[in-house]
Amino acid sequence: MTIWQTMKVPLLALAIGLVAGPLISASTGWTVWSGAAKAQLRASVVEQSVGYCVARVRSDVPNPGVLSYDERLVHAKKWATPAGASEPDADVAQACAFRLAD
Repeated sequence: MTIWQTMKVPLLALAIGLVAGPLISASTGWTVWSGAAKAQLRASVVEQSVGYCVARVRSDVPNPGVLSYDERLVHAKKWATPAGASEPDADVAQACAFRLAD
């Protein structure tokens, strides 16, 4: 028996698995695409920053819930600016202003 005859079945199974594996996992939703991972990371960063922003605004303003949305947004933008940035993060500022209404 030659080496090719011995290795033929395992190599064929490997080739089929390399093709079928990603197709099956992608069709069942088990694959995490880079876009989805980036979106989850961004949502996590915004959520963490919003918590900080809300705490800082509530320490500055005694009752931010009575302010209008525009006034809350002005206060939120002050604390939604990341370190080293010149502009506030719009997602963080908006989420912070909405959460301050509670």
